[in-house]
Amino acid sequence: MALSFHRGHWCPYCRINTNALAQAQCDVEPLGSQIVAITPDLQHFTTAKADAAAKPFPIVTDIDNGYALTLNLQYGAGTETIVRHAMPGTNMQRDNGAKRQDDFSDRETAVAIGIGCKKGCSSDAIVALVERAIATASCAGAPAALFTHEAKTSEAGLASAAKALGLPLVFLEAGVLRQASLRAATNSPRVMAMFGLPSIAEAAALAGAGPSSVLLVARMSDGGASCAIAGKKEP
Repeated sequence: MALSFHRGHWCPYCRINTNALAQAQCDVEPLGSQIVAITPDLQHFTTAKADAAAKPFPIVTDIDNGYALTLNLQYGAGTETIVRHAMPGTNMQRDNGAKRQDDFSDRETAVAIGIGCKKGCSSDAIVALVERAIATASCAGAPAALFTHEAKTSEAGLASAAKALGLPLVFLEAGVLRQASLRAATNSPRVMAMFGLPSIAEAAALAGAGPSSVLLVARMSDGGASCAIAGKKEP
């Protein structure tokens, strides 16, 4: 079996590739082989595309590129690239569902602050650590947001800390964090065993700041909390 990952029906290159795969499927089918195309398009758009093109192979949906993320094949194209190459009439929110969690291209956020914490960690400990990290990065006053793992949604200390700091708090899916964690600098065996990540704080910061970001402050830990800051790489 051969898997072919596509950006979506909006991409003209993917449409050309789909036509080429149709011919390839006719050639390899007598050999007992099968081609499967995978796209993040919502199912009804995928089905309509396959029916209209009468493709001799399945075109299946990978919502939010979840499967591609597990294979480390997904990367953020960015709004500018999509707008430049998308076919007329493209509506990404309509065709792919809600905005991807790793696309923060239209946020006015100069730095992303990643937070990890032990269960029951206090708001005061998180606030103190974030303020120390901001001072270390010399980014006080810059537009910022807090990012963490979706598994931390029940942590009252995180919500209270975000309110005290006056910053938005964004919970990220595990797959998004795994992709960003490839650029992490530190490694915690405990966190790796629990979440499959070397550092929640660093992965969250890098994911929040985007695919071209770098760590401005590597993981700092104190009082049951951990914090890292990421931002755009200087040209």
